[in-house]
Amino acid sequence: MDLPRGMRDVFGTELRGIELVRERFMRLAGLHGYDLVDPSPIESLQVLEAKSGPSIRDEIYAFRDKGGREVGLRFDFTVGLMRHAAAQRSMPLPAKLASFGGVFRYDEPQRGRYRYFHQWNVEVYGPSGPYEPATDVELAEFTYGMLDGLGLQNVSLRLNHRGLIQMLLNNTVGLNTPPMLRAMDRLQKRPREQLVSELVSAKIPRQKAEKVLDIASVSGTADTVESRLPVSGLEPWEQLREVLGMLEERGVPAEADLGIVRGLDYYSGVVFEAYAGSTDALAGGGRYDRFARAMGREDLGAAGAAGGVERTVLAMAEQDLLEEPGRRGTRIVYADGMQKEALLLASKLRSRGVPATADLSAKSFKKQFEAARSASRYAVILEKGSISVKDLESREQRRVSEEDLLADPQSYLP
Repeated sequence: MDLPRGMRDVFGTELRGIELVRERFMRLAGLHGYDLVDPSPIESLQVLEAKSGPSIRDEIYAFRDKGGREVGLRFDFTVGLMRHAAAQRSMPLPAKLASFGGVFRYDEPQRGRYRYFHQWNVEVYGPSGPYEPATDVELAEFTYGMLDGLGLQNVSLRLNHRGLIQMLLNNTVGLNTPPMLRAMDRLQKRPREQLVSELVSAKIPRQKAEKVLDIASVSGTADTVESRLPVSGLEPWEQLREVLGMLEERGVPAEADLGIVRGLDYYSGVVFEAYAGSTDALAGGGRYDRFARAMGREDLGAAGAAGGVERTVLAMAEQDLLEEPGRRGTRIVYADGMQKEALLLASKLRSRGVPATADLSAKSFKKQFEAARSASRYAVILEKGSISVKDLESREQRRVSEEDLLADPQSYLP
């Protein structure tokens, strides 16, 4: 019996990696003061379309339920958290919400991305008004802390400002269209000439198409960007430059990258992506006040960040940060007729915080020992009238009384 395409079972080292990411996320969310929310996995299709438009139906799991309602499975946490925040009219602002879990997308399966996968997500909601950089800085710092805290090497952030891109395109190219933004967003992953051809096919003159990609190729320090593009004095640029300076003060490696536009139309301010020595972004985010307005909250400002967990685990594996499941815990190996005593001893050890198991099917002593060697570091050998502890790596073995073992198990089973 096969699973539907794009679905799979997760186990072993990868599942442990997902748990490591979750543990890091929960700790960091707590340190930053985020409140945990688990949004409904099923949303009204109308709510999902508020974020990405009617075309999102082709990219998600959407269907009519038994009551005839049009619904869809969540494809990220931003929609559910925004819906939740928009409904909380009395919620004190700023509000900081966090989620971790599985999401569904009807994408073409690819390396590190399946139709069901995991994300971490943090969102900050505040009153709309004059721009303040603190939220953007915190989200970028949080994202860096997530990846760096997992031990990943060469973690860095690349930042841009959607308002800046719109101004540059209008001022230097004379127009600003969705195909241009898509081409800029794909420059790191597709050949330049292919993107130029796509823009020409979208009725954009070749000279202007080349200029669009010239803008997207600019990256580096703030001084580097100012030396290559007419950005000085533009309000979005000054906002971005301020964020970059504040991140530098916090020791967060970050640079401007005019190719980071994060294709979704609802982004309205600073946007960023996080990398760990590869061309695939492991996380990203930005300001999206337009989405708050689409959800009926003109008074609400919003920004967030999210990371792909499976892609992060893959990067950890490539950098040798994931250990293969090793021998751990304790096995009680018992002589014939002593299963009851072995199971009771295992229970007593577990009650004292020691991982311990005993065979449930009364296998032979030899087979129990073989299983212990492959799965455990220590074996507690239970025979008539005696108990001994054996280190299965050093093969050192010593006798012990049950009273001493239970009184101080860490001395025998560290």
